[in-house]
Amino acid sequence: MNRIKFFIAIIIFFVIAISLLMGYGYYLNLPVQSQNNNHILVIVNSGDSAFKVSQKLYENNLIRSPLLFRILTKINNSASLLKQGGYLLSPAMSTYEIYKIILKGENAIVKVTIPEGWTSTRIAELLDKKRLIDSERFLSLITNKKFIKSLGLSSDSLEGYLFPDTYFFSYGQSGEEIITKIIDNFFKKVGTLISHEDIMSKDFYEKLILASIVEREYRLPEEAPLIASVFFNRLERRIPLESCATIDYVLTEERGEKNKLELTYDDLKVESPFNTYKYYGLPPAPISNPGLIAIKAVLYPPKTDFLYFVLKDPAKGKHYFSKTFEEHVRAKFLYLKPYKN
Repeated sequence: MNRIKFFIAIIIFFVIAISLLMGYGYYLNLPVQSQNNNHILVIVNSGDSAFKVSQKLYENNLIRSPLLFRILTKINNSASLLKQGGYLLSPAMSTYEIYKIILKGENAIVKVTIPEGWTSTRIAELLDKKRLIDSERFLSLITNKKFIKSLGLSSDSLEGYLFPDTYFFSYGQSGEEIITKIIDNFFKKVGTLISHEDIMSKDFYEKLILASIVEREYRLPEEAPLIASVFFNRLERRIPLESCATIDYVLTEERGEKNKLELTYDDLKVESPFNTYKYYGLPPAPISNPGLIAIKAVLYPPKTDFLYFVLKDPAKGKHYFSKTFEEHVRAKFLYLKPYKN
């Protein structure tokens, strides 16, 4: 009889213990804040252990117990199956919900729009702000000869090839993957205009440099081909391009100065191989990342006799095109504020 009572006591003890454990486990699985709709970005890197992931979640106040998270990975034998990526997680999610999201790899997708004419520096700042890649890391990669070669290119930098468009990236992507996606898009889009072989030619790279200047000069799409024709005509006649966009590039990118609304005569004398007022021909590399309009304009420029253009209507971005210097001087007198001394 005593033995029966002992076994009953043991059973009751285990039932109570298991109930308490289950109750405690249920409590630990509960959301940290059931009414919180805010989301916190947690990045799981390649090779992160279940322990490291659980600590990240706990330190961000997303789970009540890192141990419970690790127990879930042990029970399901899934510690090595947690997917790298960026996850927008809420304190209103249970530990099990968070575990399932990371196990399935439901990455947070980030929309990034790169405008036409942006430099690699501005793109780097944008991607850094979006927490996709550190700006210094990005700028280091786009000048890495080995990485550039792996993309099938032979330039010293990817400036000019960072095609302006809207992209969707995930936080789990590496810097190399992000840049590769942008370059692949460049080949795809420009490939609608010319062949892959032509894209790889030295002649195209020179046109890409010119397109980067045209991109920064035009505002009305219909004027991009006319501006391109002006530059081609000047190159043919061995006249300096005299593009204000290249001066702006020197001041902002090389010297780190703020963008100016008006240039001075001293600005036009700044020493740099990118100064097309001071040196004849194309600058040594692109000054921006042009879109299809500018690229198409330099690939298929119209035949004109224009050698000059001046901004006629700042509000609309409309230019006046001239064939002679005398006509250009008159146009500048009519439409352009003189440079300050």
